[in-house]
Amino acid sequence: ILSAPEDLFALTQEQATQQTLEREGEEIEEFINPIPHGLESWGVLRLGFSMAKVIAEVAQSRQEINEQIQKMVIKSVITAIIFLLVGFVIIFIITTRISKPLVELTEAAHELATGNFATKIPVRTDYQDEVNVLATAFADMVTNLERSYTQLAQYNKAYERFVPREFL
Repeated sequence: ILSAPEDLFALTQEQATQQTLEREGEEIEEFINPIPHGLESWGVLRLGFSMAKVIAEVAQSRQEINEQIQKMVIKSVITAIIFLLVGFVIIFIITTRISKPLVELTEAAHELATGNFATKIPVRTDYQDEVNVLATAFADMVTNLERSYTQLAQYNKAYERFVPREFL
């Protein structure tokens, strides 16, 4: 027999109701729903639960969510770092591949500037880019310079035959 004040309150409800009770120092949420049978009432359905447990469950869920967020952030950062490293490696390979012919051409030009006409100009037949066009022009220039230098040396020798030694 239900005789507590909250029990009597529940029996008098004709529609779904919610109330907050305090029992043994703990706050309890109670939902009351009458069970009708025709024109008569069969009774009430009462569902009560402790808010402390709900609050504890919510706190635990928040903690789990925060842990999952931290894991996701760490994974995202690691993934971003890996992508950056891979990107840097790819960029390094590409820039090295692009700049290598320029470096070789520059070194050959420095050798040529010292008068070494035997310098090999790096001309690639498999590429038709700007660097290869420049290398081909350098190779033609080396051939022409060497020919001009040889001709100049021959003219000098011929000139030396006509000029007396005291003027040289």
